[in-house]
Amino acid sequence: PPIDRVSPQLTLRAVLMGCLLGGVLSLSNIYAGLKIGWGFNMSITAMLIAFAFFRLTSKRSFGLLENNINQTTASAAASISSAGLVAPIPAYTILTGKTLSYFELVVWTAAVSLVGVVVAVGLRRQMIVVDRLPFPGGVASAETIKQMYAHGKEAMARVKALIAGALIGAATKLAAHFAKLHAI
Repeated sequence: PPIDRVSPQLTLRAVLMGCLLGGVLSLSNIYAGLKIGWGFNMSITAMLIAFAFFRLTSKRSFGLLENNINQTTASAAASISSAGLVAPIPAYTILTGKTLSYFELVVWTAAVSLVGVVVAVGLRRQMIVVDRLPFPGGVASAETIKQMYAHGKEAMARVKALIAGALIGAATKLAAHFAKLHAI
């Protein structure tokens, strides 16, 4: 669909939804990272959930560029696991037996995040402007968001599949947990 460049993009609801989804998805990313060793971008998940939420609950449409702000915010928040919460901090705890305090974790996460932003700003010009490197996560997110707004019914079917997968996964995990409790 043609991009609506007139509607607001950086709205309070887009940022708040991105923060809310990012908070929940960051927990999922930390859990997945500790279980399997890597995290996920979460952009597409955030796009689909916000698209469905505002399609079902709001009279005012949630535009493509507004959803892009939402997914950018959510993806940034969900990526906090790459600030050391998945590999270095658990490794440090295993090696030394010391558990870091909440304050130490906040300082560590803030420092690593700040370094990441500073390095990203420095590399942006070369990688994006000069070399015009395609980033697979960004390309996949762009294609998904374009398709969602071109084919709304298909997007809602994808959201239903996402919700069904989440419910099946939660039910499986709960069943396994309660089976262990009854086995004891």
